[in-house]
Amino acid sequence: MGLWEQLCYESHHAPPKNDAGGTEVSTGVASFLKDTIPAPKAFSKRFFNIRHWTDMPCGGHFAALEEPELLVEAIRTFFRSSCK
Repeated sequence: MGLWEQLCYESHHAPPKNDAGGTEVSTGVASFLKDTIPAPKAFSKRFFNIRHWTDMPCGGHFAALEEPELLVEAIRTFFRSSCK
C-alpha cells in the first residue's frame, strides 16, 4: 500500500480531530497533470488551510523545470490572493 492510499484509508476510518496535526497556515497547491503522486484535493482540505488550488494542464514531478512559467504564475496568484 502506498503512502497516499494509507493516509486516505486511515483518514476515512478515523476522521481527524482538531489536534490531528493539521495547519492553519495559508496553503497553495499546484497539482500538475503528470505528477507521480497526484494531490488528493478533498483529503488535502481536511489537513491544510487551502487558499489557492490550481490544476495544471501539463507538467509533472519536476514542474519547476518542465513548466516554470505555469508554476511561477500559480505562486504569484497564491500570494496575491493570500496577502490582501
